[in-house]
Amino acid sequence: MRRKFFRTIRSARYYGIVTACSWGLFTITAMICVCGLGMTRFDIPEYAVFAALCSGLAMGGYISGRILGKINRRKGILSGIKCGAVLFAAVTVFGIIYMKKIDILVSVRDLMILMISSAAGGISGVNSKEYSPPY
Repeated sequence: MRRKFFRTIRSARYYGIVTACSWGLFTITAMICVCGLGMTRFDIPEYAVFAALCSGLAMGGYISGRILGKINRRKGILSGIKCGAVLFAAVTVFGIIYMKKIDILVSVRDLMILMISSAAGGISGVNSKEYSPPY
């Protein structure tokens, strides 16, 4: 008797990129909230806020690329760049909704930060060791 193949959510086509980009957006949002808290509680100069927001973008891109690399286990740079492009599109759409305009130089900077950090995360996710629990 043959077993039927039951389709799970992890076998869905876009499971990896949706999961990775969700974690990346969560990380970016958390870093923006921490930066906003620091601005309201303490008198932080503008260049420190700029550095914190850029590092938040980089952390979100790296985490999303690493998660996608761990899920796919192949094509680290390509999967990282895909993840960075999706994150860039989401950040740009949210920026257009909130600001009602788009700044080209800021968008290019955000694109470069997200692409480089996502590609680095994808490479490290593919090359990371798989966890096997001790039996």
